[in-house]
Amino acid sequence: MTANDEGFDRLIEPFRSELLAYCYRMLGTIHDAEDLVQDTYLRAWRARAQYDESLSSVRTWLYRIATNACLTALKSHGRRPLPSGLVAESEPLAPLAQA
Repeated sequence: MTANDEGFDRLIEPFRSELLAYCYRMLGTIHDAEDLVQDTYLRAWRARAQYDESLSSVRTWLYRIATNACLTALKSHGRRPLPSGLVAESEPLAPLAQA
């Protein structure tokens, strides 16, 4: 891909909102999702010379980058702890209530 700054921005900008929703579904927080979309765009900018439109669409290429960025973030953050004390031990199906 040979694109100048403005051309590349115009090419990838239409996918920002759907990438944000995708990253949010993977990560669970909007703040992390926004950071990962920015990271996705940075990675795409750095790899723009390697993009081959005969192999995939820009959308597919961006989703692959976003997926890899999210998986890397999830791996480095580890598991999120689950909240405790929301239900009594003997009634796991009871409505949520502070203990």
